[in-house]
Amino acid sequence: MLQPGQLQLHDSAVPDMRDGTYRITLTPRWAAGVEGTPPQSSAFDLVVGDTTSGADVLAVHPPAGADGAFGDALPFVVLRRRTLPWERSGFGQSGMPWLTVVLTREGEGAEAVLAADGSLRCIDAATQARLLARPQDVRLLSHVREVHAGDTLAGLGDDDGWQAVVVANRFPRTPGLWRASLVSLDRRDDLLGNAPTLGLSVLRSWTFTVSAGMHGFLATMSALVPEAFAAPANHPFVDATGAVALQKRDRGGRTHSVRYRSPLAPSAASSPPPAPATIEPDVTEQAAFALGRALAIADGRLLRELAHLRAGALQKQARAQTAASLAGSVGAAPMRAAGLAPEAAAPDVPVHPHALAAASVARWRDAADVPDAGRRGAAAPGLAPARGER
Repeated sequence: MLQPGQLQLHDSAVPDMRDGTYRITLTPRWAAGVEGTPPQSSAFDLVVGDTTSGADVLAVHPPAGADGAFGDALPFVVLRRRTLPWERSGFGQSGMPWLTVVLTREGEGAEAVLAADGSLRCIDAATQARLLARPQDVRLLSHVREVHAGDTLAGLGDDDGWQAVVVANRFPRTPGLWRASLVSLDRRDDLLGNAPTLGLSVLRSWTFTVSAGMHGFLATMSALVPEAFAAPANHPFVDATGAVALQKRDRGGRTHSVRYRSPLAPSAASSPPPAPATIEPDVTEQAAFALGRALAIADGRLLRELAHLRAGALQKQARAQTAASLAGSVGAAPMRAAGLAPEAAAPDVPVHPHALAAASVARWRDAADVPDAGRRGAAAPGLAPARGER
């Protein structure tokens, strides 16, 4: 059982019954001792399997219509049903996934076109063979991803936390418009021969644009040159501590001068900071705190945990106040007999007067051994038994 935040990868998820038509024959027989002729045998065909639909595709990457630095990313498709890539036989070979992602260039120099019948048609057989993944690679380009069902970010809204992932076999290195297509290899053993049929059945297709220039991790690391983080004295807008002066607007609409120091900005260790009376307030730590709080609020699972902790704290406070109120009205001895010793310093949490009165009467009757069929105070706010007290 995976815990929240965990991810596990599996090589495949082969179903017990692959797609196809199965003949089921029913042959009735009489039990021992029963006379007569049993009915004749009957048979019927069972068709297993279907094709992908829009609901089966949970996500694609790069996103459809996106424009960005995708040259170092392999396009892929996330499918809702984990067994889908292994429900049929790719290239007509048993155990071979029947789905793969084909990547083609669009526009000038296009390698294939999306025909009106929904098929992907390459310019020639050689191009089709070059774009398709080899059979030994198709086995490695599909896998299963398992996440905790509560992790909606990683689970993509799936109902059980299991998804199948089909990855393309090459990178979109050249800037420009690209097309990624999820194609079928079901019963396409002709693709392994010398005379393959042109055209691939497309189940899902989308386009994206790869931007020109250097992007991604390499571009970020290449920008970390010494000139960009030189000594503070070389930058007139940076003071001796490496901070810059900014204008901050508070909640009342007033503007104040403050200082902010970037985590990557160096400062000379030998130069003492200015006197506090001569500089503006430093908001570096406040900015970091605000950023951390915003990231925490964006985590739905963390919010649920915080709400659970707050509810438990309020319940404990309500129990403490109710016990203290009962101790003042009933007395300490009946309270100890009822197992409700008042806690010291109970926070002030409102409790409805009617619920407090009902709880007082019920607890007093229990403590004084007065017969009563019901425990009317059991549902009073603050007196509900805590977990493990039953």
